[in-house]
Amino acid sequence: MRKAMTLVGVLVALFISLIILSVALKFFVSEINFAKTRQGKIEDLNRVNLNLLTLKIDLRKAGYGFDIGKDRCGDYSEPLYWDSTNKTLSICFVDYDIPGCENKTFEDKSCSYRIEYKLENGQLKRCVDKGADGSISCHSLLGAQIAVSDFKFDRSNNLLTYEVDLKYRGKIIAYKDSCINLNLGK
Repeated sequence: MRKAMTLVGVLVALFISLIILSVALKFFVSEINFAKTRQGKIEDLNRVNLNLLTLKIDLRKAGYGFDIGKDRCGDYSEPLYWDSTNKTLSICFVDYDIPGCENKTFEDKSCSYRIEYKLENGQLKRCVDKGADGSISCHSLLGAQIAVSDFKFDRSNNLLTYEVDLKYRGKIIAYKDSCINLNLGK
């Protein structure tokens, strides 16, 4: 009789252990799924911050090497132009960060850039025209999961302010920032 009790005790203990392990496993699986979802959100928002930092860097470079009385930025005579109707921001500059471009002017197309930020179909696009010769390549700045509901720009003297309203996973995120560009004058 004692052997049967021991076997029953082992089976009961095994059954209880399996129940505890299955509950623990469900908990760990749900925590792993939550962590993956959270990680995805963090990566998306980091991409937003990185790409909007690119916009800020472009704004700081606006007008480098540009002669306002002589050079043209696409259809515009200024190195920075905001078209509020079409939600398009045009920025022209010489990229002095590239080796060999330190003393170039906008007229020298090897170091000249025309960058356009435009809102199209809920996507903020960054279009790059290297050489400012009309050959533009565009890409969505923030990715397909992030819709842009509005894009605004304001220029008060040397202070450049931009605002991007994002819709991410059903939530609206307002991103507003500004930078100073002393190269543009008043």
